[in-house]
Amino acid sequence: MFGQRNSLQKIIYTPILKNRAERLGKDIIKAINNCSSLLDYGCGNMILTKHIKDNTNINIVGIDMVDNNLSDMPLLIYEGGKLPFEDNTFDSSLAVFVLHHCDNLRKALEELIRVTKKKIIIIEEIYTNIFEKIILFTHDWIGNHLESWTVNIPLNFLPLKKWEGLFEDYDLIIDNIKRVYQFPCFNITNQIYFELSKR
Repeated sequence: MFGQRNSLQKIIYTPILKNRAERLGKDIIKAINNCSSLLDYGCGNMILTKHIKDNTNINIVGIDMVDNNLSDMPLLIYEGGKLPFEDNTFDSSLAVFVLHHCDNLRKALEELIRVTKKKIIIIEEIYTNIFEKIILFTHDWIGNHLESWTVNIPLNFLPLKKWEGLFEDYDLIIDNIKRVYQFPCFNITNQIYFELSKR
């Protein structure tokens, strides 16, 4: 929980993450406006989760494999693989900068699709050339280790066309796709917002 975290992280890192949550949360909150439940998959520090909860009436469940929770919200820890929910449990699901942490990205996406009725929101970093790929890998490795040494970092990043192909494979409709802009220190990579619907 928050009180157990390093004081330096609370003072310096958490305010930056709150700013990030406000920027990312705007589009997410609009997208899930007609939903009553949300799964935050790989919710990490849960600051974004908390921001969404405070600005909606949606029932939110946050799930992750490690406890990096900096909020006062409950966190569900699981061992990975199959999610501990029935099919179509949630109206919507959210995966923010998390799928590239999964050893099997396709299986993770399949699970999100399985437990979600309507809307899936994914925010991921992409690359368009080898130079951007190197920057992205370096940024991810350093950024995640600043937050926690327990985060899995297989660097499973994809270019945009592969993401679009992946969504087509699973018959998902892309309702919205756009570049995400955040606090300047997070903008050195290409971050893409995908708003998806199940058919």
